[in-house]
Amino acid sequence: MTRHLASQQAENAKKIEAEIVKKEEELRELRRSLGESRTEERRLLDLAEAQEAEAVAAKADAEEAAAEVEMPPSSVPSVEVEELQPLGACVLNAQRSSGRVRPIDSDSSSNAFGPLASEG
Repeated sequence: MTRHLASQQAENAKKIEAEIVKKEEELRELRRSLGESRTEERRLLDLAEAQEAEAVAAKADAEEAAAEVEMPPSSVPSVEVEELQPLGACVLNAQRSSGRVRPIDSDSSSNAFGPLASEG
């Protein structure tokens, strides 16, 4: 009877060992699957970060383009060159319009600013 119980225990141990081998294989498969899942997670996170960075850059580009449209190309006002006169001409024109200066004539005794000192 003891031999019979011993043989049952040996069979039981073989079943347990077979179950351990099976569970170890399942564990290896689960670890492999976990590794693949983490690799895919990292890939997707990297992709999301790249897309977010691209969206931020696109938004910055759009804001920059909008700012360029809103602002004049130069902060210096544009003036037609024809409107500009030398300072002396501006002063002379102002004096003429006020009557303080006579127009230039062929008289050699005067100049554009009035009679010469010798006439005075």
